[in-house]
Amino acid sequence: MEIVLALENNMKTPASFGGATGVLNVGMTIITIMYVGMGFFGYVKYGEHSAGSVTLNLPNGDILSQAVKLIFAFAIFITYALQAYVPVDIIWNTYMKKRIQNWDKTTMEYLLRIAVVLVTFLLAVAIPLLELFISLFGALCLSVLGIGFPALIEICVLWPERNFGRFNYVLIKDIILIIIGILALVLGTYISLQDIARKL
Repeated sequence: MEIVLALENNMKTPASFGGATGVLNVGMTIITIMYVGMGFFGYVKYGEHSAGSVTLNLPNGDILSQAVKLIFAFAIFITYALQAYVPVDIIWNTYMKKRIQNWDKTTMEYLLRIAVVLVTFLLAVAIPLLELFISLFGALCLSVLGIGFPALIEICVLWPERNFGRFNYVLIKDIILIIIGILALVLGTYISLQDIARKL
């Protein structure tokens, strides 16, 4: 969300960001289609033997497979700074910036960024069955943060004036989204814990 707000505020025409054919919807539609397509074709090819990432199913001896893995690794490498922007920004501005007095703030910020990258890298290497833990954290966090909380925040913002639109459709929509978020949290966490217990 923080990245989205920064992107909208820095646009030449911020009004083009939202709307049915705005930058956000068009961009997210293309990305969603690409993700669904990769998941679909990966499952069509490998079926029940699909690994946590389709790149793990690619044969090791094939040159084209190795090229795909290198391109994938490079894509992660060049986008990691963007993915880690929000946690680094929160840690730096909320906890560290005010407490650092005798050190160069620019140097300390770079050290923090390096530390975040190293910690996440070490966790990815050290945790066995990483895809199951990613699934667990996704169920615990993303279902609530991405679905439930935005709807709850919208209700809180509109509640004083009761401006929920005709037939209170905004309130009904938000309540449905909160219920879906809670169901995704409970069911996703339960299924992820079952999978972890089965594999350990």
